[in-house]
Amino acid sequence: MSRIVAYAKEYATKIGLGCDFTFGTAWPFGGSFIDEKDASRNFYGLSAQRLEKSWEIPHSKPGYILNHLDHNALERYGEKVGRFLEPALKISPSGLFCDSWEVDTELLWTEGFEKLFMDEFGYDIRLYIRDLNKRQSVRYDYRKLIAKLIINEFYKPFTEICHRLGGVSRVQCHGAPTDLLLAYACADVPESESLLFDPYFSQIPASAGALSNKPIISAETFTCIYG
Repeated sequence: MSRIVAYAKEYATKIGLGCDFTFGTAWPFGGSFIDEKDASRNFYGLSAQRLEKSWEIPHSKPGYILNHLDHNALERYGEKVGRFLEPALKISPSGLFCDSWEVDTELLWTEGFEKLFMDEFGYDIRLYIRDLNKRQSVRYDYRKLIAKLIINEFYKPFTEICHRLGGVSRVQCHGAPTDLLLAYACADVPESESLLFDPYFSQIPASAGALSNKPIISAETFTCIYG
């Protein structure tokens, strides 16, 4: 498989065509090779969300969604995916693409979250987690920590992994329950969605790029016919 990917990159380079790669099997990151320990979780246990469609061949079963709150899980995922991209990236750098956030966020959780929360806010989130919608201050603290983990455990280390492989990160952060300006600023190439139906939305990645001195802002609009 890595030989085929490298050939595609080599040919694209020869004819002057840019060639980026999706960093994974589908959207969001996940796959049949994701171990249970690296799977997305909520407060009650493993998330019921599964990766129903995948580029894996053969795709034997719906796979787990990757835990986006654990950089160690991302590192293990990156080792497997990066192995197939390394030969292509040795030819010349490519953008490694992360699509928009499509991870279920209801009571999103990760191992050790309660300790992190206690260290950050000084009380046990487990006593209130079932009633977040009735406790606004607790919900605010919970979402504040989730937002912090998404940046520090996913978007920042994703760009670091891309650099180690010899590529750059190209990321759509919309949908993530975090500070979108900060999240987009983590990417080498912040990417927006369509331009036709919601042009003002593109100001978010563009603003993040301007604030973080990123010279290139991309948009998915050029890959679809609906705008």
